[in-house]
Amino acid sequence: RKVQLAEGDAEGALGYLSAKLDADPLFFFKYYVDKDNRLDKIFWADGRSRMDYAAFGDVLVFDTTYRTNQYKKPFVILAGVSNHFMTIIFGCALLPDETMETYTWVLETLMEAMDGQRPISVVTDGNRAMRQAIERVIPNCRHRLRSWHLEKNASTNVHIPEFTSDFAQLMLKKCQIVEVDNAWARMVKQYK
Repeated sequence: RKVQLAEGDAEGALGYLSAKLDADPLFFFKYYVDKDNRLDKIFWADGRSRMDYAAFGDVLVFDTTYRTNQYKKPFVILAGVSNHFMTIIFGCALLPDETMETYTWVLETLMEAMDGQRPISVVTDGNRAMRQAIERVIPNCRHRLRSWHLEKNASTNVHIPEFTSDFAQLMLKKCQIVEVDNAWARMVKQYK
């Protein structure tokens, strides 16, 4: 397949997605071509993903893997969690960049694919462009940061392993807001 697509990756990808549409009537894909008539952005979601979103789309995880593909382009995974606590994929996108305009296109396309059903909460890594796109496309949505990124940020900036451990435990603790505030105040005092 790589040899066949070497000279026509974009045409091959669009042909593949068109064939998926023939096999899956709920399959959805959308793409954008730039001013030079090159494939710029592409989004897809299969029928199963669209049905999963209809059932479990209250919480959306908006995750970007950074330039790990051969084209060095951001790859977005839009995911959630099922009632069995299994990760489910709602859709994917291959993008030219990580701007607010591009992320806006992704979210607008996701809303189109999911018949306008908006999530209640979106979980991200805190990317500013993502945050701006969320505010623009789904303004009443709660935006939360992934605990993994918060913990990594704490580890990178504080350099005290015990703090990172206590911080991670505090983030995952099930308690009232007052308890979190008190525990946080103790941590700030303890670790200065």
